[in-house]
Amino acid sequence: MEVPSAHGRDTLLHPRFIMEALHARVGDDAIITTTANGIISSWNPGAERMFGYTAHEALGRKSHMLIPKARQDDDLHYVEKISKGEHIEHFQTFRMRKDKTQLWVSVSLSPLRDSFDAIVGASMIVRDITALKDAEKAILSARDSALQTAKAKADFLATMSHEIRTPMNAIIGMTDLLADTPLTSLQQDYVKTVSGASEALLALINDILDFSKIESGMLTMEKYDFDLPETVDSLIELLAPSAQSKGVGLTKFIEKGVPPRLRGDQRRLRQVLLNLLGNALKFTETGEVGLRVSKESETGEGTVLRFSVKDTGLGIPATAQKNLFQVFTQADASTTRKYGGTGLGLSICKKLVELMGGKIGFESEPGKGSNFWFLLPFEKFNGAATAPLHAAGAAKDSPEKTKAPRKYFKILIAEDNIINQKVALRQLSKLGYEADMAANGLEVLKAMDSNEYDLILMDCQMPEMDGFETARQIRAHEKSKAGRDRRVSIVAMTANALEGDRGKCLESGMDDYLSKPIRIEVLTQMLEHYFLKAGIETGANRDGIESR
Repeated sequence: MEVPSAHGRDTLLHPRFIMEALHARVGDDAIITTTANGIISSWNPGAERMFGYTAHEALGRKSHMLIPKARQDDDLHYVEKISKGEHIEHFQTFRMRKDKTQLWVSVSLSPLRDSFDAIVGASMIVRDITALKDAEKAILSARDSALQTAKAKADFLATMSHEIRTPMNAIIGMTDLLADTPLTSLQQDYVKTVSGASEALLALINDILDFSKIESGMLTMEKYDFDLPETVDSLIELLAPSAQSKGVGLTKFIEKGVPPRLRGDQRRLRQVLLNLLGNALKFTETGEVGLRVSKESETGEGTVLRFSVKDTGLGIPATAQKNLFQVFTQADASTTRKYGGTGLGLSICKKLVELMGGKIGFESEPGKGSNFWFLLPFEKFNGAATAPLHAAGAAKDSPEKTKAPRKYFKILIAEDNIINQKVALRQLSKLGYEADMAANGLEVLKAMDSNEYDLILMDCQMPEMDGFETARQIRAHEKSKAGRDRRVSIVAMTANALEGDRGKCLESGMDDYLSKPIRIEVLTQMLEHYFLKAGIETGANRDGIESR
């Protein structure tokens, strides 16, 4: 490397600086010194091995012979820094061997001074980092491949969720509707069997999708305020019929001192408790299953709670206990045939608890039952409760209920699946509502040109124009009208049930989110919320018919 001389002349390097440079590093590093005008004045064995020139071949030649022509201009600013007495540490660049092949190197440069402290040249230490760069390239390639795989997995999961939940919505929806019709006792038994099998299938599907989401890193935790006793009571109420049918007691106890209101992921807490309680009931033939909540510790920021699910069931053999939280594992292979399940439930519970910052464990003795417990940290309730999406039936926050008939609440259903069109229309009819139908986003926009709707139940995956783009166009149209039109409420009614789908719905301009299969009780709550929000009092301004 050519370095301008402080005295405007070439100066032989002082032997002391040469020796310091030669002994500064050992091994395979190239240690080279140059005069002020870039003439190579020392060349160690490491430089011979790295560049292929012997010392005899290199000494007295310009150091530019080591720099590829395309890179020579890039080195000029380093020359300037050295001429000012600056040191340069580990800049990465290319250098060229005798055989004209190039290698990645890391270069450190220092100015060399004579006895008068004048800069008379430069010393450089060159390290071959080609292998490191190749490794970096391989890592980046692997990362890109992993990202592509993760995206492909996410796309696959979204498609699978949609394709599975779409027919499940029809099966469960029609079964619920059928159950409310006049049936003989034998027909009621058939419907009950179909309903139970559908729920079991849906539980298996949810387990598989949850496991896939966790494994692909797509699952995120949420935090919002919630009522703990209300959460526990709803679980006990949900599982009580199953316990009663088996003659097994189902109890719950929240110890004194446990904060009734917390901040955390209520939905995931509920999922873990439901899984553990469901397992306990499944493997308990006599006796009872009990849920106990106690306070483990408390800090200024929040509380750590202990949840225990204790049963008097089969217990778990010692040989099976060490692998119980592993995927696809059950205590005994025969339990799959007798009790069903994928062997994913406990693995999912463990992952969810750990994602929420907690830990999970159990004690069990064959024939005497099991006690599954987990510890979870919660933040303090901050008084600004934010209920999860699709729990919109907070009627206490809605306008006073009116006496207008539901038929004056204008609903448009956007759904391309013919069977699910029928399910949605029948469900709405059962609840006293009427609705128009559109099979895609273009039909939605066309319908809105001639009708004024209060609510759109929007499927997200539709041909011609999907629900997301349709929602965006509706909001853009409303914005262009500068408030002259009413804002229509849009609820995603979709088979996409993965993490991130909810946010995608909100970003497109939708107000709420319902995942298929649509439960009639959840739909009832949702419709009531938006009916009250619309404040419908009369249909006279809509179709010229005064409500009575």
